[in-house]
Amino acid sequence: MPKPTLTALDRFRDALTAHNCNPRGTAVRCPAHDDRNASLSFGPATQFAGAVMHCHANCSVDDILAALGLTRNDLFDEPRQSKQGEAVIAEYQYRDETGEVLHGKWRYWPKSFIQWRPTPNGGKEFKLDGVRRVLFQLPELLAAKARGENHVYLVEGEEDVLALERAGVVATTWTEGAWQPGQKPKWRTE
Repeated sequence: MPKPTLTALDRFRDALTAHNCNPRGTAVRCPAHDDRNASLSFGPATQFAGAVMHCHANCSVDDILAALGLTRNDLFDEPRQSKQGEAVIAEYQYRDETGEVLHGKWRYWPKSFIQWRPTPNGGKEFKLDGVRRVLFQLPELLAAKARGENHVYLVEGEEDVLALERAGVVATTWTEGAWQPGQKPKWRTE
């Protein structure tokens, strides 16, 4: 009799167990930092067949996977087929000065994006009408300013910001993406 195939969620849970993170329910100690508060949430994906996670201490998905010896491919059972055959591979949250999520962006494979804002019931609405726009990693920028840092890299996208943060520098971007000739300016006065 063939062995049942592990789902991405099973693989992720097994990797957490192997790293003594002791998963119970959908919250666990994050393996990417010295976590004492079970700050990593995980569960089944809704946009594709697989698993998703979010560290409330802002560890990146790549850092969490590396700590567990997994890759992004381990998060997928089989990509759910939509009209374009897309699957969500990253989520970026844009937070205000207090850390509250104002809006966010999902990155799909193949490369495309959709923006959203949180709803009061914990869901997402896929329009930003009336939402205050802020720079990516605003709380981190303000903390750097408070420390007296005077160099900030302004880069094209969220992945670049996160890579520069891992390298120890301060960086940000805006949610609208790179400017293209013929488009209105994307840098906002505020």
